[in-house]
Amino acid sequence: MLYFIKNKRVLQLLYKKSGLYCVVLIACVLLPFLSIAQNTQTIIYTVKDGLPSNALYRSIIDKNGFLWIATEIGLSRFDGKKFRNYSTTDGLTDNEITDLFTDSSNTLWVIPFRRSPCYYNPTTDRFENDETNPELAKIQLGTSNRPHLLQFSGVAFSNGNRQTFIYANNKTQIFLKDYSFKARTPLKITEYQKGRFLIFAEDSIRDFTNGKIEARYAVNKEAIACESVGNNVYIATSNSILNYRFDKTGAVQLITEKVFPFELRIFCKTGKRFAITSVSGTTYLLDKNTLELSAIVSAAEGIPVRNIQEDKDDNIWLSTMDRGLVKVQQKRISSLENPELKQNFNTLIKIKNIFAGNNYGELISYDGLYVKKLMLNPDKNTNAWVRTIINTNYGLYVASQAGSFLINEKSMTVEKAFRGWDSRSTKAALLINDSIMLMGGHAYAFTYNLKTKKVIDSIAKRVVSFGADLSGNIYIGSNEGLFLWDQKKLTRVGENRKGFLYKINAIACSPDNLMWIGLGTDTLMLMKENKWIASIALGDIIPGNVCKALYSNKAGELWLGTNKGLNRINYTYQGNQFTYYNTYFGTADGLIGEQVNDIIIQDSTVYAATNEGISYLSSYIRLPVSNIATFISGIAINSKPGELKEFYALNYDENNITINFSGVDLTGFIPFFEYSVNDGKWERTEKIELKKLPFGNYKIKIRAIRRDGKPSTNEAVVRFEISTPFWKSNIFRILVVALMLAAIMYIQQRRNKRKQKTLLQKILTEKRITELEMQALKAQINPHFIFNCLNSIKGFIYDRDYAQADKYLDKFAELMRSTIDNSDAAIISVKDEMNYLDNYLQLETLRFEDKFAYKISTCISVDVEKVFVPAMLLQPYVENAIRHGMRFLENRKGIINISATNENNFLVCVIDDNGIGREKASALKSKMHIEYQSKGMNISKRRAELYNIQQEIIDKKDNYGNAAGTTIIVKIPLDLKP
Repeated sequence: MLYFIKNKRVLQLLYKKSGLYCVVLIACVLLPFLSIAQNTQTIIYTVKDGLPSNALYRSIIDKNGFLWIATEIGLSRFDGKKFRNYSTTDGLTDNEITDLFTDSSNTLWVIPFRRSPCYYNPTTDRFENDETNPELAKIQLGTSNRPHLLQFSGVAFSNGNRQTFIYANNKTQIFLKDYSFKARTPLKITEYQKGRFLIFAEDSIRDFTNGKIEARYAVNKEAIACESVGNNVYIATSNSILNYRFDKTGAVQLITEKVFPFELRIFCKTGKRFAITSVSGTTYLLDKNTLELSAIVSAAEGIPVRNIQEDKDDNIWLSTMDRGLVKVQQKRISSLENPELKQNFNTLIKIKNIFAGNNYGELISYDGLYVKKLMLNPDKNTNAWVRTIINTNYGLYVASQAGSFLINEKSMTVEKAFRGWDSRSTKAALLINDSIMLMGGHAYAFTYNLKTKKVIDSIAKRVVSFGADLSGNIYIGSNEGLFLWDQKKLTRVGENRKGFLYKINAIACSPDNLMWIGLGTDTLMLMKENKWIASIALGDIIPGNVCKALYSNKAGELWLGTNKGLNRINYTYQGNQFTYYNTYFGTADGLIGEQVNDIIIQDSTVYAATNEGISYLSSYIRLPVSNIATFISGIAINSKPGELKEFYALNYDENNITINFSGVDLTGFIPFFEYSVNDGKWERTEKIELKKLPFGNYKIKIRAIRRDGKPSTNEAVVRFEISTPFWKSNIFRILVVALMLAAIMYIQQRRNKRKQKTLLQKILTEKRITELEMQALKAQINPHFIFNCLNSIKGFIYDRDYAQADKYLDKFAELMRSTIDNSDAAIISVKDEMNYLDNYLQLETLRFEDKFAYKISTCISVDVEKVFVPAMLLQPYVENAIRHGMRFLENRKGIINISATNENNFLVCVIDDNGIGREKASALKSKMHIEYQSKGMNISKRRAELYNIQQEIIDKKDNYGNAAGTTIIVKIPLDLKP
């Protein structure tokens, strides 16, 4: 444990006295500090917390408040929350960093082991080295080296080879070479005028002007370290510190020599003060002006310290050899240090002694020196949780899971035990007045008179918590929400508020009669006279997500325990306006455990039962609250990291922006952050990701939320200008309009030409169709057919078969009439087409003396009067079936089937015959003289192409592969109109 002792008289006695008397004196002085809670708190950060190594050399705080730590495996930057580690991949020339410092321009320099120095570039979040800046390669540090800050000329570096280099204005020059000092490396080089230097070495102080070295003063001290502040140089020897002061002329004067009764090992600047560490391991803080001891930081556990740093909040940071980074701060919260008290406590009460209950059915009493334990349950088990401890006129009332008990607080004995059904407070209890107590269990709530030892009232309800306001209203918190208990009746409270329907963990009434309702979820609710006032969300300003405990003994102030710490909420409620701010206390402030299960206040001292023990603090405590500076640590455009700038001009497609940032607070408080875009609404965030931003100007502001819940005034601001896409610029719009007009004109011309072409094509097509239809008409009425028909009529007359001749002549006349009628219409109905084919086939069957039969069928789905086909399109196919299929058919009667069906927006006409087939007909045609060559098929094919009609011919075969006829399929679009 490390601690401060600030009484100067005590400090003087501690190192002036010697022998047994000194030992006795030290024991007398330190014993009170060791027997009670220490006045300081120690927090140790190691590799588990993010450090690259536990072996540290030095730490320093830069102008922004970041703590930089030099380690043997890299450099680390700490903002109070997380460590950002740097290595050779970030520009360091070596991972072992032995020293670091800031120069007069606040540039951070690091000294790697046996490599050239590097300095930090905040715009790139990298280090400039001898590759990015060749002037740094000229600085040869060697194994041993010292840096020196110069007032006018930059930075000087000395090595163990008797060489010194000055780096200024991005240029390096050799300052000293082969000097004859006793020590190989000067202790300190200062500049009293531009170009005039004082060199402090172990044997002397010398003047260096115009390239000449002159001795001024002899020193002859074995130095261990040297520091300078302004015109003062401090040289630490094995047991003293010499203070030299120089003026503008270079005159040097020994002001004082402070001698110590112990051997010194470490001497360094902490920031505000000096620090020395003895060989025994004790660290002292010294006043810079007087070199008097102002505090002791004692490493009782033997922590080996290498360097000491002090921040603006008086926290001490120790860089250790192998224990990591040690933070020593004034303890804000104290804890009971007895080892038996370092356990989980569910509840506590403070009378003269502190009484607390744990999970195992134990009641523990602590009087400041001794711990007494009372086992309430014979068997120590986890089902004996002590829920509540209440001080009554009849003794301590202890409610536990295993039973309820009246305890004699002085003798710590059980005066009465209530078990089983008699134990009515296994979940909660609340004292209403001197004699009336509320008791609650897993199924019932009771009102109990302690004086008469009788139950006054009861009601069925599983109880989690109790509460009562100043008007005497009794509230029951349960798993189902909040209820008002009045005259054997439960009334649900706040039905219109969803939060009141959840589990109620804790209820408290403040002296201004406000009812505070702590939910088992992440909300604290406030009401008065059963009316909701406000809801406070946990997780942002108030860390945690479960309300565990509530306590208020002062109007305007509420203490809240959550699973993440202790909170003091200061509020005002006037004219229906509720405002508040929160002060958070966590383990970094000394709270012994993270989860606070119960809170009690006595004599302005707040006691908190936690999962690790009992902590206490003044109810008036004021933690350090200061503005938290926020810094942008990285910006990525379209996932590509770039340099840090205040303004970015981006292309229209560079519109995905990620911003990383941090806020520096070394007090232990972990701040929240929020950002706004173009002075809009502030939104809470840990990382800013802006996706697919429209073109325009953006101003992003980021700020931290302080410990008291108020926003910090130190904001980080960055601006972006995303250019307008070229297709949205005015010039592009004018060009587009012009191109559209030109395109419209071009399209219009093309359309006109196309229309003219289409019209001409239509005229030509119509002319061609007319010609084809005339050819078709001629083809239908071919002379040979007419001749055969007339011959047939003549034969009937010759055979005196006048009836058959008359019938044939009628059919022939009807066919001629239909042919002539159809020649006037290019498109006719299916009905007319089928009638025409029927007349034609009747004539042919008469002529061929019933050598074949035919059948014409139309599907019922085909509207024969509203579906149209090209006139006489099918007749050539039927004629072909007769001439080449039926004509030479032997041994069987021919059959021609003609059908029409509706299929997929087509009229499908099928002409099927069982004739000799195309192959045999073609062979016969080549052997015999054909008296007439029909052109109908070719004409029909050309007509079909004009009307987009599909044709298919199928040669049928029997099981033996012989020709079995021909099938012709003609698909006519249904959209044909006359």
